[in-house]
Amino acid sequence: MNNRGDSAAISCPRYWDTPERARDYLKNYGCDSDINKNREKLIQELHLKPDSQVLEIGPGPGVLTIPMARMAGQVTVVEPSAGMATVLHERIESENIQNISLIQKRWEDVNPDDFDNKFDLVLASYSLGMHDIKAAIEKMNSICQEKVVLFWHADIPQFELLYSMVWPDLFGREYISGPKSDVLFNVLYEMGIYPSVEYHEFIQKQTFSSIQALEDYFRYQHYLELDSSVSGFQKYFEKFIQEENGVFTHYERLPGMKFQWKAENN
Repeated sequence: MNNRGDSAAISCPRYWDTPERARDYLKNYGCDSDINKNREKLIQELHLKPDSQVLEIGPGPGVLTIPMARMAGQVTVVEPSAGMATVLHERIESENIQNISLIQKRWEDVNPDDFDNKFDLVLASYSLGMHDIKAAIEKMNSICQEKVVLFWHADIPQFELLYSMVWPDLFGREYISGPKSDVLFNVLYEMGIYPSVEYHEFIQKQTFSSIQALEDYFRYQHYLELDSSVSGFQKYFEKFIQEENGVFTHYERLPGMKFQWKAENN
């Protein structure tokens, strides 16, 4: 279920392969106060205990991992990206956290027999870029003794909306969006899993001091060179970017679904 659906878009592990890109992600999505308030609420709703054993798949730089480790007994993370793993390791060391163990692998390459115990919580937050999502979920269930929680896109994420606007002019074809929560729900339903489903939405606001800084962001974050002659860029800017006194503010809507169910047959 890759969320970078078009073949012209780079795969998630490669996209976050450098520590610099991972640090940029942490700055943009891990330090926003409004998003952090919502994130804290979501973590509280996991009802972690001091002896909870947690497995997180695709933790990135640890925006959920670090606060969960402060509440749980042990957090094991599986992260395929070298850049994200590096930044997470740096944060673990700098904050002297002792109860996080890091496995740098794709979830598809993890063997359930490698774990000494089953987990009270298996969590994957916007990290379902897996070609066989059914097999991935079966593996999650096999090592979980309490609940599985997944977060995924409820609507077309804004980066895909941007791509859909500019792809025809830049690449001569339509952008193919990745599967969303409706597909995930259908997969779960066909597997005999009937999750509780909850909608949530964040608004991310980023401020850039110059057009150069804004251009650098799009080049670094999306591998896109801004071109004012491309009508898609013009439409995107008109809708999502405000300029005042040379300062540019970028508004990004982040709608998502939370899927939760009790693991069975364990």
